[in-house]
Amino acid sequence: LFSASSQSSSSGVNVAPSSASYASLDVKERMTTPPGYLTESELIGKMEVHGIGTDASIATHIENIQKRNYVELASGRRLIPSKLGLVLASGYHLIDTSLVLPQVRADIEDQCNKIAKGLADKEAVLNRAIDTFAAKFENFVTNITKMDVLFGSSFAKLQDVGKPFTRCGLTRRYLQYITGPPPRLYNKFTEQVYPLPAGGLIKQATGQKCPVEGCSFELCLYQVGQPTRTFPLCPYCFNNPKPEWGKPPGQDDEDAGMGLD
Repeated sequence: LFSASSQSSSSGVNVAPSSASYASLDVKERMTTPPGYLTESELIGKMEVHGIGTDASIATHIENIQKRNYVELASGRRLIPSKLGLVLASGYHLIDTSLVLPQVRADIEDQCNKIAKGLADKEAVLNRAIDTFAAKFENFVTNITKMDVLFGSSFAKLQDVGKPFTRCGLTRRYLQYITGPPPRLYNKFTEQVYPLPAGGLIKQATGQKCPVEGCSFELCLYQVGQPTRTFPLCPYCFNNPKPEWGKPPGQDDEDAGMGLD
């Protein structure tokens, strides 16, 4: 505290007595830490703030990024970005930042709401959206090599991983088994990928061919459940089922949100 004084010829200020006490000072060296990963509820809050999704669709959006292996759900319901998700987001940023940031999606949602309220014309909104995304698509295709460089430096090529597993019925070449996730068979000669069911074990069979007429793929074995049940699995028929066959093993449980036994 200071008070003015007319008796001092030097500073004109007298220091008032103070009863303040002084603490000791220490210097500690620490490292800054990044913020924690978002939980599902925190992500929902941010989506609502940016106007992305509706009460009915937000949960589906979050489920989709998990199914596509962009994030993994960890303890505490935290969403941890996968390597695939990080590289994909970085690639989008390099080519067109607006494909990653929420503004474009929020604008579309806002225009849809205005259509529902009679404040915007549906055809005008639709045409503008088509023009916008057509331009973005052309720009993305033109600059796709930037994405290829990122993926090429971050991931091994499929032909360099996996092991020969079962023969392709179209080329008679061995398909390579990629454990994933997601598990899949890969033909390095045609670059065809055959996704396999998750939640169980995929094992080699004895070279027996699929009995379906016109299909010459070799069978795998799919083991699932407790006690273990074993099913013959044709990678081609699994990805190209006929309606009369019904659903693949475990499909009923997945549809009910219960997962495989």
